Amino acid sequence: MTLVTDASPSNRYVERKVEFKQGSYLEDGKRRADYAIILENSPEEPLTTYISTLRKLGLELETFEGTEVEKIFLLVHIPQKTIDRFCDIFNFRQEKRINLPQVVRTPLMGFTRAISQIPVEQSDEFTSASRIVLINKILSDASFGPKLNDFGLAKLKHKNAIKDAYPLHDGPSEWNEVQSNPNDRQLLLKSWANFSQWYKEVPLDLVQKYFGCEIAFYYAWLEFFAFMLVPAALLGLIVFITSLILVSASTILTVEDVCGQDNLYFCPTCELEKGCKYRAMSTYCTYAKWNYVFDNYLTIFFAVFMSFWSTLFVKLWKRKENRLRLRWNIHTEESKFDESQIYAERTKRTRMSKFTGKLELYVPSYINILYITCTMSAIFLLLLVVVIAIFAVVFYKTTIPNLIGAEHGNYFTIASSSLIQVVIIKLFERPIGTVSKWLTTLENPRTQFEFDSSVLHKMFLLSFANNYAVLFYIAFVKGHLFTKPRRHVFQKAYEKDTCQPFGCIVPLCVQLAFLMVLKNFARNIISALVVVLERPALNLFSRLLQRERRGDHTVNDTPQFEEDHKLKPTDRYLIMRDFSLANNVLEHRLGAVRLVTELRRPLPRIVRGIGDWDGILLGVTYLSMATNAFVLAFTSDFVGREVYKISHSTLRGYVNSSLSRFSTKGYDANVQMNPHLDLCYYKSYRYPPDHPEKYALSDDYWQNLTWRLLYLNIDRRITKEAKFKLFSNEIKGKRGTAKINLTEEDFTTPHVGEKNATEDEDFLAV
Repeated sequence: MTLVTDASPSNRYVERKVEFKQGSYLEDGKRRADYAIILENSPEEPLTTYISTLRKLGLELETFEGTEVEKIFLLVHIPQKTIDRFCDIFNFRQEKRINLPQVVRTPLMGFTRAISQIPVEQSDEFTSASRIVLINKILSDASFGPKLNDFGLAKLKHKNAIKDAYPLHDGPSEWNEVQSNPNDRQLLLKSWANFSQWYKEVPLDLVQKYFGCEIAFYYAWLEFFAFMLVPAALLGLIVFITSLILVSASTILTVEDVCGQDNLYFCPTCELEKGCKYRAMSTYCTYAKWNYVFDNYLTIFFAVFMSFWSTLFVKLWKRKENRLRLRWNIHTEESKFDESQIYAERTKRTRMSKFTGKLELYVPSYINILYITCTMSAIFLLLLVVVIAIFAVVFYKTTIPNLIGAEHGNYFTIASSSLIQVVIIKLFERPIGTVSKWLTTLENPRTQFEFDSSVLHKMFLLSFANNYAVLFYIAFVKGHLFTKPRRHVFQKAYEKDTCQPFGCIVPLCVQLAFLMVLKNFARNIISALVVVLERPALNLFSRLLQRERRGDHTVNDTPQFEEDHKLKPTDRYLIMRDFSLANNVLEHRLGAVRLVTELRRPLPRIVRGIGDWDGILLGVTYLSMATNAFVLAFTSDFVGREVYKISHSTLRGYVNSSLSRFSTKGYDANVQMNPHLDLCYYKSYRYPPDHPEKYALSDDYWQNLTWRLLYLNIDRRITKEAKFKLFSNEIKGKRGTAKINLTEEDFTTPHVGEKNATEDEDFLAV
């Protein structure tokens, strides 16, 4: 590899190293490069002006030609004197790390152990992550032209002056036998990005040191979420197994009422011309047993427990987040008022600022309103597409029974429609990130913080609707649009989509199981197998190739910055779409493997927590409370059973009381039905055909609805009092005493983001 500068050496990049060194270095082999800018050709205007500006600002740059990639690499090194200068300008400092005592943890220590006697240690040496933060800030603000918005790497990339730019890894991910000590990337691969370590704690300090606070907080949240899911998953498993034992070994009155009645027939739920028949209640015996497994006192207890669990999780995570913030000594974060690069590129208008007296970019209010209206309309249309997809599956479910017969269509349609829904969700999931970024770019927020927040909220909203809208349909819409049996060929698809005869609990659980198992778990299993099998194969191929080229010498002669170029770019936005334990553990380790071995090094960012995820978590907590209450009130038969039990002192006969009668004379006379009946039954609370108000909603319906609404109010008051007063006060009242030896410097040294207006105010306009 030759140096493209005037003093171009004749030796290759790795041959000038006396001993093996990790990472990328400039010509002398001593100055470490932390950033690479990729060029297609030799630098031209405006890039030459930009490079000149960077050198005047104190950065050291050298260009190299690629050996395996036909690109030109501009490597960036920041010397110590430049670090000292810009630390004063940006009020940036290497944060002191608080070393907590090293103890052997037990599963309960996260709940009980307090922080005490925390020593403080000042580290003056800048890590590579800290150097990358400073370099990126300089590269993002350095100017290359006379115009107000002629600055930054993003604008140069938009002008095609550069092809790409990215921070560099500290070295290879695989530990080579020539090395004396492993680098941080190799340590992460061994102790974290490894499926064999799935049951161990995440080395959060090392993740924070190498990738920065943002990624460290994200994976700390994933780890804590998995830890909190363990007791919930165990309790759910116990409830499920116990329910199976109860339905098999004990006498369940509601199940007996179904399995023992051969003389009561349900009205057909498919088109009569296709050979549909009346079905005896006893044919639904298996369905009734599964309905009991998912709808009994134990599952109701579990649903209430999960409502309390969600609040406990949010409260304990805030404690965990504060503890990590204390451990990593994060007092400040990146400024929320830094102008977005996209805003600077797209905005053409300028005006005189009333606060600074200088020219600033601005967008008129009417244009902002127009952009926001367009993005909101686009999001509404996307949500409408999700709803249309749901009703397309509904049409499929109401058509299949006509083709295969109602007696076989019940279980088949539930399973096949759930599978089709998962496929549709996977197809819609792929463009969500791209669409969210495009809509936010159209919206054109002023600051980078607003841009990132808007993208994250759009991605989560669209992902949540895509994943879980079908569950809300099954729980709260399906079956409620059905009125009474009639000639179904004239009925709309959504009217024929019913949950007869015992409600929608079983279809809801089946759809949820398909979502959890097939949508991500199977994909993560396949991806994990590919990662496990692919890496040894690639390592073997690389060793064979090196031996063929260089005999027995196994040192890779491709420089680190060129190896990083072969990796995939890192996604800026991390998002969690699934909330099951197995998916969480698999996706956590799979994401870690990709982050360490397959992706370029992400840009470290200084944040004080998970940011907007805190608000999303709180919103999901409120939604889970409301959803649990509505499922128990309207999807489950819990309220109806209890009201009947209070009135009759037993559940014997409850199933029959929840059914209504329909006269078969309402069907066409030429339709041959077998057996011939005068009455059939359907699930509803309506008057019989011999009543003056036949098929109208009966008094029992309104009484049942009243009790269900009353339960909602009781549930709201109980959960509000218990969760937001008892739990909150209990957690706040048991804080440990933290003794921290802070110096006066901690209260006098300015922090990141506090601009010093009196020094080098226009230093980037050199």
